[in-house]
Amino acid sequence: MSKLYIPRIDIDRRIYDMSEDILKFYARNHPPVLKEGLVIVAVLKGAAYFAVDLSRALYSRGILTEMEYVGIKSYKGPSTVSNNSPTMYLKPTRLLTGKHILVVDDIADTCQTLYFLRTELVNLHNPASIHSCVLLEKETEKACITTIAFRGFRIADVFVVGYGLDHDEDYRYLQHIQEIDPKPNA
Repeated sequence: MSKLYIPRIDIDRRIYDMSEDILKFYARNHPPVLKEGLVIVAVLKGAAYFAVDLSRALYSRGILTEMEYVGIKSYKGPSTVSNNSPTMYLKPTRLLTGKHILVVDDIADTCQTLYFLRTELVNLHNPASIHSCVLLEKETEKACITTIAFRGFRIADVFVVGYGLDHDEDYRYLQHIQEIDPKPNA
């Protein structure tokens, strides 16, 4: 059974507000982005919906974006706990040297995926700047090991699905974010 956790209208509002925060941040810290644009590197599969909606919101504020996608595995099978050793199975399709990169992920708890991806992108591409953006950040006892520049919502340490987030490849299609109990009934 699932219960509504974040309605779609709240997601849409927050993404629009985040686009304003991102615009102000880049205008203040990296003004070339306002003319050159920003490369969004979205972590598949969960961040795809969020990255596209964020790109549209940024465009409505005058920031051009290009999209790149990476595939990173940090869960095995139906597990609900990260294995803490992410691996990249899909890399960006082009060189990102000298580009301003915004890494977009669906959810962060320990931030292992973000840390891993930032390190890989810096080492392989030498970007002009790199910052992280997540839709959801879990409030857990584990410390996040990297900086998140932009976050949509802070949530309790619960299991959520929908709007791209899945449980064993199911539920991504839900338009709202819902909390589920991922353990089957005994």
